[in-house]
Amino acid sequence: MESRYGKYFELSNLSLSKPYDMYTMTIDGKEVSFNAFSYVDRVLGEPSADSRLKDVCKALYVYMTAAKNYAG
Repeated sequence: MESRYGKYFELSNLSLSKPYDMYTMTIDGKEVSFNAFSYVDRVLGEPSADSRLKDVCKALYVYMTAAKNYAG
């Protein structure tokens, strides 16, 4: 999909209780693999990322880890 901010995609049925499940899709002819933690990992590994965004990603990490542990 296109927006004024660039291309994006939406996933349905993404399970936060299985954050390490890999998904693969083809974007502009290139195969891309990712999981629910991919964006969180990217932000937390970026020194110049806004501290507020990092805080949100840390909270998502805690939430996804708890969901995974709860689901077993």
